[in-house]
Amino acid sequence: PGRGAGAPCGTRRRQAIMRIRSKALLTAALAVPLVFGGAATAYAAHYQERALPGSEVAGVSVAGMTREQVAEAVARHADEVTLEVKGAGDTRTEHLDDLGYAVDVEATTDAVFAAKSSWTSYLTTLVSPHVVEAVVTTDPAAVEEAAASLVAKAEKVGRNASVQLAADK
Repeated sequence: PGRGAGAPCGTRRRQAIMRIRSKALLTAALAVPLVFGGAATAYAAHYQERALPGSEVAGVSVAGMTREQVAEAVARHADEVTLEVKGAGDTRTEHLDDLGYAVDVEATTDAVFAAKSSWTSYLTTLVSPHVVEAVVTTDPAAVEEAAASLVAKAEKVGRNASVQLAADK
């Protein structure tokens, strides 16, 4: 048999291989987006009521926590915050509340969950952290009272700060 006798069989074989490749490519073209879409849907559903990955408040990770858990973590951390006040050879440790400052737990929790306002934030938190600063409120009268108390404890006379230009200016 010559060359012509084998050609129809080879052509059929090539056509069969092409059909198999076409089906495999079509299957992959449909399967890959479905798998990614399913994974993205599962990810979004899991974090729908939770803080996104990489979320942190004042250096404390709150990723994956529910709203209530975030509020508890923020309140607990706020209760632990103290400041060292130094002056005239004396060092005191004071709590934020004693100095007229308070962490607004609800506003801080809202700021953590505000990141979920757009679908792109679900993606960006996978590669970059979502850092939220604590929302702090101030009671001016309590701050003034705390300052006066600290000055009195230091047994010094308080005076307002002043700025003077140098004589050659």
